[in-house]
Amino acid sequence: MESKIKSKKVIEKRDISDRKRLEAAFEAVEDPLFLMNKDHRIIMANEAAEKFLAEGSEGLNGKMCCEVVHDKSEPIQNCPFLRSLESEFAEDEEIYESKFDKYFHVRAHPIYDENGDMREFFHQMIDITERKKEEKRKEFLYNLFRQDMNNKLSGSIGYLQLIIDELDEITVESVNPLEKAVQVNQEAYELVSTIKKVVKSEKDQISTIGSKEILQAIEDGCEDMVKKGELELKVESHEIRGEVKGSSFISDLLSTVIKKRIEKSRVERVLVTGEENEDEVLIQIIDDGEKILESTKRRLAQDDYTGETSGFGGPFYFTAREVIENYDGRINFEDSEMGGAKIDIYLQKS
Repeated sequence: MESKIKSKKVIEKRDISDRKRLEAAFEAVEDPLFLMNKDHRIIMANEAAEKFLAEGSEGLNGKMCCEVVHDKSEPIQNCPFLRSLESEFAEDEEIYESKFDKYFHVRAHPIYDENGDMREFFHQMIDITERKKEEKRKEFLYNLFRQDMNNKLSGSIGYLQLIIDELDEITVESVNPLEKAVQVNQEAYELVSTIKKVVKSEKDQISTIGSKEILQAIEDGCEDMVKKGELELKVESHEIRGEVKGSSFISDLLSTVIKKRIEKSRVERVLVTGEENEDEVLIQIIDDGEKILESTKRRLAQDDYTGETSGFGGPFYFTAREVIENYDGRINFEDSEMGGAKIDIYLQKS
């Protein structure tokens, strides 16, 4: 009998100790955090939650989350807690709560007992209001720029082409400037499309793509130039198979970079190689064109695009760098053994 009493006291001590550790961990979280039961009722709230809701734990305990956060008697439609109950995994949702005029990243995380049964849940609310506002500002400015530029460029290209088509007395002197004007407008139009890809890659959740698929897409993207005799292209994959963080934007942009090198730097031959190690896939684009000046390489390494490199396709190099970095990769510009440029693209394995 005495041993049973001692055993019970040991268990009670352990329970008290575990509870204290839980409470200490709870208070260490700076975001509003609840411990909830399966009936959506609050068991415990940390100090951040009490301050945010301007109510002590005594006033929160026993109440439903939807009641204290959303002023509703039942869970909201996109409630991550409901999904977590069903999936038995952690679930996330970004929500706007008009009561506070704030955006939150809400996470519901199940807690299992020693038998593997769901007993309680953590419910965390991370304030992402400033991030969402910045995203909306960027989206507005981007859409304004894209729509206005697309309209103006389309009209400009059309009018210039009409002038060329309808000139009665065509001379080399009159046509060349007009053709250059059409080309500049077309490049600007292409740049707008490229910027769109950057914005899309920033908004995309990290996805994956096969590294061999990227090489194949680059080859396909250059197919017309190869058929026209404008480019001699060789692709060596070395049997790479790894999946990397990224999307088809990467291969689209690398194909565009090759085209810009042909247009601006007198490139005739390009070698594209791929190899991989445990963590990364390295794709190299090596050409025989003009070298990239050291001063230009330094500008390409800068955080901000200044426009100084626009004459040789700089905006497209910056765009490629931005998209690749959005997927946790990196890009370097070096001299090649073929006499031109070597572009090293490091992509993180997924």
